[in-house]
Amino acid sequence: MKTIYLKLIAMLLFTVTTTINAQNSTTTTTTTTTIPIREDIIPQAIKDALDTEFPNYKIMQYAGIPRENADDEFIEESDGGIIDEFEAITVTLKGVESELLATYNFKGKLKTVFSSKPNKDIPEDIMLEVNKAYPGWIVINYYRHLFGNTITNYAVIKKGDDTITLFTDEFGNFVKL
Repeated sequence: MKTIYLKLIAMLLFTVTTTINAQNSTTTTTTTTTIPIREDIIPQAIKDALDTEFPNYKIMQYAGIPRENADDEFIEESDGGIIDEFEAITVTLKGVESELLATYNFKGKLKTVFSSKPNKDIPEDIMLEVNKAYPGWIVINYYRHLFGNTITNYAVIKKGDDTITLFTDEFGNFVKL
């Protein structure tokens, strides 16, 4: 069951991250909507955690995951305010080499991190692993996702007009999403 939740959250964050540069005020995906939030209503615990965990990244946007769309893992006991509206807060961060999408609970605990890197930064071992499993396909994008203590690699690959998304399973093998 944990693997199913992991894959659903990973797919959700993958979808959201692919639209990370969109200029819309609300980002809509097939599974969820995040709603931009002003910085002044973000809990101080999240701001402190960001300063500690991502000191070299610039905060681009805060957004909330509405209660009806979030995974049960993010449910918090509510005493009113922002906690009544949202399950968790996502933060879009921009660094020198990559952009990150981090998800926090309201107590400032980092729940997930999703990283997107440009094509030129795809690790060689990932390219070799994908080429071994899918000969003739080209890696056009690569992402890493941290959920708890588990890191999952995602690769978007293309051959001709066909594009598929792969992820690493619990054994480190690339499989279709």
